[in-house]
Amino acid sequence: MNTFTQPLLELKEFNGIKQSIQKNRTPVYVTGCIDSQKCHLIHGLGQEAKNRVIITYNDIKAKEIYQDYKLYDRNVYLYPAKDIIFFSADIHGNAIVQERIKILKQLVEGKDTTIIMTIDGGMDRILPMEYLKEKVIHLSEAQTLDFSKLQKQLVQLGYERQ
Repeated sequence: MNTFTQPLLELKEFNGIKQSIQKNRTPVYVTGCIDSQKCHLIHGLGQEAKNRVIITYNDIKAKEIYQDYKLYDRNVYLYPAKDIIFFSADIHGNAIVQERIKILKQLVEGKDTTIIMTIDGGMDRILPMEYLKEKVIHLSEAQTLDFSKLQKQLVQLGYERQ
């Protein structure tokens, strides 16, 4: 996608921001961008990184950024924060959990990923990535399973035995 990033490389300000980030002189304060330009700038600055995380202040803004950023990156995911209100959480059911698992799957598989979340989502506690990677169970169609072994693995992961 050099079409999007090539014009940025001609800007002195963009190169200055990029150098500051590469030299670990962060945080970098950027002003003067309108909303549609922010995703373009973020994409240009984060292009060399394997994983990118964009944190914003509320769910509405996160959804707006997600919609805009899909233009620059197909592997963009919206990490939903937990619903604090019980009734709202009940309505969504497992949708929040499914979205989070989709993101964790991308990370465990080592795929390039951009995650957009609110600060509330960033405060959630999750297991360390190394633990998640070692606990993944791979199944295939032609595979013969030892159900007692699989049952023990699932019980160790927290599933209840029936």
